[in-house]
Amino acid sequence: MILMALTVSGCFSDPPTPSKTSVEPKGWVSVKKTTELADVVIEMVTYRSGDLKIDGQVCRPASGGPHPVFISNHGGFSGLSDWNDPNGSCALTAKAGWVMAESSYRGEDGSDGRVEVCLGEVDDVLAMLEVVREQSYADPDRVAMVGLSHGGCITSRAVERGADIDVAVDIAGPTDWNQLTQHLKRTETASSANPAVRKVFKETVDSIEKAVGGTPEQYPKRYADRAPDAEKIARSDQPFLIMHGGADTIVPVRQSCALADDVGGFKPYRLDASGGVVSQPPAGCQALTWSDPPSPTQTFNSDRYLMIYEGVDHLLLAANGLTRMLPDLFKFLEAKLPAA
Repeated sequence: MILMALTVSGCFSDPPTPSKTSVEPKGWVSVKKTTELADVVIEMVTYRSGDLKIDGQVCRPASGGPHPVFISNHGGFSGLSDWNDPNGSCALTAKAGWVMAESSYRGEDGSDGRVEVCLGEVDDVLAMLEVVREQSYADPDRVAMVGLSHGGCITSRAVERGADIDVAVDIAGPTDWNQLTQHLKRTETASSANPAVRKVFKETVDSIEKAVGGTPEQYPKRYADRAPDAEKIARSDQPFLIMHGGADTIVPVRQSCALADDVGGFKPYRLDASGGVVSQPPAGCQALTWSDPPSPTQTFNSDRYLMIYEGVDHLLLAANGLTRMLPDLFKFLEAKLPAA
């Protein structure tokens, strides 16, 4: 469920009309309680990112805390998918003992500004992180940041910029927007492409080109400016996990492989449907030396891992992607977050 909130498509709900108002804690422009359950509080928050007002949601245990923090960076360009949902991933994460904070990013869900694609959105996430860390219910010494697709790129770029977090997870985040746009255009126009796939790919390309202001041929530097900087990420010391589905047709798996190779220090693993380790590289990932069995998930005794899951698609639905990846994600967080 947590990863479902990060996905790039689906049914998006409008932000709720808050029914209860609470005192505004330090750092928020506004915070309004939308749901109060026996064990979970859900709040709609507004905060400042530079000159912009950005909306977001915080779900937290009803007990005082402090609790570990899960910064969730969603995919796509359409805002949050689980506003005020007592059974959504935000609430379920809070029930598991975390403070989950989700930003809508600029231009989404009524937030100021416009969609920029892995540029100003990084400012928004870093600004929200700063405010959440100040709250009495949050443990500022136990903070994880996780993002999928667009949110994965945002996560990697937040690490690049020195985000004050303890662990980072990038799930299928684009690392080369020029290459990605060209890939989507080729797939969209292929005669074998499913009409529904063509529509999704065209809408994605249109969104990217609108945000950037033109095509990669017109503005190569603008596209390059939206890519994670491997050299800067290499200087960070946070544990960092990159996850990617081997059957991803939206963001090619070679993009995650390239980032891991350029940053350096990553242990790459390719996992089959049963969790076994495949020592041969996925297509486009031959530059890395792929690890032999066993799987690292019982110990995670290094700080940088690349995990490729055979058969899993971009939405993490094919080949039981959610049930295969989610336990490994939380094992990594548990292994790398400081003790309470």
